[in-house]
Amino acid sequence: MQRVEKNTRVTLSYTIRSWSGELLEEAPHNNPIGYIHGYGQILPKLERALEGAEPGETRVVKLRAEDAYGNWYEDYLRNVPKSALAHIPDLEVGVEVELRNGRWEEVSDDSPAGSLSYDPPPQFTEEELLEGVDEEREDEPTVFEVTEILEETVLLDGNHYLAGQDLVFEMRVLKAEPASIDEIERSEWDSDQQDDSEDYF
Repeated sequence: MQRVEKNTRVTLSYTIRSWSGELLEEAPHNNPIGYIHGYGQILPKLERALEGAEPGETRVVKLRAEDAYGNWYEDYLRNVPKSALAHIPDLEVGVEVELRNGRWEEVSDDSPAGSLSYDPPPQFTEEELLEGVDEEREDEPTVFEVTEILEETVLLDGNHYLAGQDLVFEMRVLKAEPASIDEIERSEWDSDQQDDSEDYF
């Protein structure tokens, strides 16, 4: 039987709960997520916990906030003019945006691993620094969620919505199969891009 190891395509169902037991998010067995193991596509400590697991096996991991989605920072809130987002169709609370070449654009979430995915926070380029952002900080987020739309401004939050919370991840391996050559090459390329941007371990 195939175990979870590097170059394995893993299919998971999972729940994320607070340490007090409140259900915060889930991907049930009929709507699982998938990723290629060994390339940092999910949170590092979750990937290590799944190493060697077989289909049908469940792994439970308790993580402090700093090992999960980080602490919550008020500095990651941005109040921008509504006019700066006027070109985005159907702008509403929950939409994610990022600054590209000085212009806010909507982000499409195509991550195969859902909220388990690990995307090291990239840095603003020199041209994309927001007014008021401390240029000395290297951990500024670039993806922000629209949290409130006011008459003249839009409030953006760069914190992950689970930031600042200690969490319990319960993950059940549904499938573990050899990844295709294309999947491995794509995963290697994505991993190299992350490594080039910054060290996140």
